[in-house]
Amino acid sequence: MYPCILFALGREAQPFYRHFRVRRRLAAPCPAWLCGTSLQRVLVLETGVGPEHCSRALHWLTESYFPGQDLLQPLFLLAAGFAGALQEECKVGDVIVATDVVDLRGRRWPRDPEAGDAEREGAAWWHGRVLSTTHMVGDPREGYAGKFYEFLNTVRSGEEFLARVLPTSDKSGAAMRATPLGVLPTIGEVVEKCRVQAAVTHNTPDGINAALAAALMTHYFLHNFGPKEQLPVFLQGQVEGQWISPWFGKVEGKGWMSVRAAITAVVRNARLSDLLKDCVEFTGDVDTVATIALAAASCSSEYEQDLPASLVQGLENGAYGRDYLTALDHRLFEHFGLCP
Repeated sequence: MYPCILFALGREAQPFYRHFRVRRRLAAPCPAWLCGTSLQRVLVLETGVGPEHCSRALHWLTESYFPGQDLLQPLFLLAAGFAGALQEECKVGDVIVATDVVDLRGRRWPRDPEAGDAEREGAAWWHGRVLSTTHMVGDPREGYAGKFYEFLNTVRSGEEFLARVLPTSDKSGAAMRATPLGVLPTIGEVVEKCRVQAAVTHNTPDGINAALAAALMTHYFLHNFGPKEQLPVFLQGQVEGQWISPWFGKVEGKGWMSVRAAITAVVRNARLSDLLKDCVEFTGDVDTVATIALAAASCSSEYEQDLPASLVQGLENGAYGRDYLTALDHRLFEHFGLCP
């Protein structure tokens, strides 16, 4: 008899697999692995998302045999994976140990009292109730483009999102969300991770290249590659595109346009307040330009960090508002050994 761990998705199981070099694939209706050696074995099932997939996996589990052996008979079942938080004090990376599981119909399944409590020094562990739903629970924002907002309202899981999304955009979304990747320690890592995130929605040459250039802008300043005047030359040597050419006039919707304008503004300013005004004066898609430009310049020692306090204090401060983002920013820099 072995412990059995249930993950809904394979990517949720990847950190666990790294602890078990030896794995044997089992014939099952879902990905199933016997991990470890004879002295320490764990059965892992990647069930799929939703109660129907989980029920199918559990049905197989209770009626299956190892060749020449008895029923699998797991020693115990442990469900694990990634989840969102309904409590503001829970942060990204925290571990939740369930005291019980409830669903939207009010049904409750308490944890086995013999399971004991898990503790680990140096990590944030919480004990509490976990809500299980048949659909995604999120914080919808109507700021998304109309069609994409409608699409998000119909998606019930990450698996469904990936299956239905049309990743052919060459607009600015992938570039706009790429700048935090600049904290990664090497150019190679930035490029690798940025390609993955961009391809989810912008799997086009222009969409990916715009995201790469945006991510490498912050990387350039965080890792002190040189003065801001040399930023276009640096990008020209790393990413396909015309990053040396200054941008003039209105910024249209293509991602590379916003990045070109952001580079131009970063090079010719030295204060965040002036940079913000310069971005707005381009006209057009200036919120994207300012997002990319100020993200990079805020990491530059050449820039005076002089944004008015009212711009920060006036931000929303709900569950994922100002304080949450500030704390997340500090944790990100601390994790990679950088000075914010």
